[in-house]
Amino acid sequence: MPTAIPVLLVVAYPNPATDLATITIKTDVLKNMTLKLYDIFEMLVGSPIKIRETSTENAIKINVSDFIRGVYVYILSTENKVLFNDKIIKNLFPTIKNAKFFNKFCVFFVSIKKRYDTKKSF
Repeated sequence: MPTAIPVLLVVAYPNPATDLATITIKTDVLKNMTLKLYDIFEMLVGSPIKIRETSTENAIKINVSDFIRGVYVYILSTENKVLFNDKIIKNLFPTIKNAKFFNKFCVFFVSIKKRYDTKKSF
């Protein structure tokens, strides 16, 4: 009998953000998870956020109003295994057209970083 593949849905909004970013996590399996936020220099921003296995749906609000404009990567992990990673952009551009272009660039940058990270040996 085949085992079911766990479902994990993670969404960050609004993105780009100016004051508050919300990361919504939905899963069908209860598990303890940790959310960490890093700046572009891979420095941890704030403290890791512990998500307890009490609900299959969680919403984490992050105050980004004091953040420097830029790209921040968040990583959701459990038991030292990365489950998901993506980016939050702190309001870089005043126009939506420029923000969309930069967002596409960041997706490209993060995909290259993911390929690089999978080649690292620990």
